[in-house]
Order: sequence, then structure tokens, then C-alpha cells
Amino acid sequence: MIPNFQHDVLRFVTGNYGPFAPQTAVEVPLWLACLLRKRRMCTVVPPDWLHADKLAEKRDAEAGDEEAFSAMPFRYREVAALLLESADEELVAGCGCASALSIREALEDIAAQRAAKVRAGMLAVATQSEHDATTYSVKMNGVGSMEIAAMRPQLAASLGAFYDARPSAAAPAAKRKQTAAPANNAAPAEKRTLKRFKE
Repeated sequence: MIPNFQHDVLRFVTGNYGPFAPQTAVEVPLWLACLLRKRRMCTVVPPDWLHADKLAEKRDAEAGDEEAFSAMPFRYREVAALLLESADEELVAGCGCASALSIREALEDIAAQRAAKVRAGMLAVATQSEHDATTYSVKMNGVGSMEIAAMRPQLAASLGAFYDARPSAAAPAAKRKQTAAPANNAAPAEKRTLKRFKE
């Protein structure tokens, strides 16, 4: 961000930030930049990945590859939402976009394409778990935090339901129960062992 005020170092629990001088760029956490921008005490410098040309490249990369996710910040949707809420004027001026709406549309296109890949990956896992007993995890490199939060409950519930309903999984479970159950003549021996330990 670029402050328009003069101040010494600000000391917080999370760290020290500053000093601040007018028209001198300084790196601060996102929450502090948004807070100062809402008070009109600074202008925010948008990150490189929010520029119009970068968003267009990411959108084309997502559309061109149906399996891999393009490299985006882990919390790209949260960061973009906060910046669009508090510093939309700086984003439009600094990112080369026609309006804040065009930025939102580009981000929504990228998010929709990535969500389609997540759904395809979940379908592949469900199909594999129905026919194969070795599916215990799924690898999705480059997935964002909101995408993980959206798919985690459904994916875990789906895998659990498939494993419970699959006959090949139920048979070994029943076999394990039979093997683990003690025989009729094993109970007295177990009692004698416990009694011997108590003595």
C-alpha cells in the first residue's frame, strides 16, 4: 500500500509494520491495508495476479486443461473479495480493467471452471471407489481454500457411503468380525489368564 500519512512503526501482536511516510510504498497485512483504505488513509497496490492480462491468461489456462489447476494463490477468492470491497477504484486503475465488474466476471469464470474440475475429480473418485478398494485419497494440486471447503464434506460422505455399500468391502469386514470373535472354549482360558494376572 501507499500511505498518505506520517507515522512511526505500528506494533501489533502479529508483528510490527511501518514506519509510514506519505507516497512511500510499505508492505502490510491485507487486513491492515483494507482498514486504512476504508479510512482513506492509503491507496492499495493490487497484486500482480489481479491484473487484467494475468486473469485472462489464467482463464485460458483453466479452459485449456481439463485436469490440472492453474497456479493461483491459495486464498485468491477471499483476497479478491476483500480488495474489491475496500479498494475497487485502485484495482480498476492499477489492473488495467474496464471496471470492477470485469474483474469479478473474470474471477467468476475462473472459479466456475475450477469448480467443474473439482466435480469431475469427485466423480472419478466415486467411480473408482465403486470398483476398486484402493481409493483412500485424491490429489488435486493447486486447489484453493474455498474449493477445498466446498468439496470436503461431500467427498468424505460420498467415499464413506460407497465403501459401506460395496459388497467387496462388507465381506472382509464380516470376515474380520468372525475372526476376531473368540471361540466357545476360548472364554475360560481368557478368564484363567486374567485371574492369574490378578494373583
